Amino acid sequence: MMTGKQYIESLRNRNIKVYLKGKLLDPKTLSEHPYLAGHFNSAAVTYDLAHDPAAEDLMTTKSHLTGKNQPVHTHPPQRRRLGQKSQDAAHDLS
Repeated sequence: MMTGKQYIESLRNRNIKVYLKGKLLDPKTLSEHPYLAGHFNSAAVTYDLAHDPAAEDLMTTKSHLTGKNQPVHTHPPQRRRLGQKSQDAAHDLS
């Protein structure tokens, strides 16, 4: 599983084209843009929480494909319980 820092770095290493108000943004600095930084930082926190032993049960789930733990927000719900777990995680973070 990635950490929050690794998540932010992974965005810099992708060739993403993002236009904002008609201007093409630099993909290397997307995570620092004032309009986008809040979202990227919030997502990074969820990756970090998945590594926190106190939040691990709420913030991770076992992948049905690999059997490894992964952040609950990146895993599509396979059953109702997991969907509820995602909702619980979102509620507890707010």
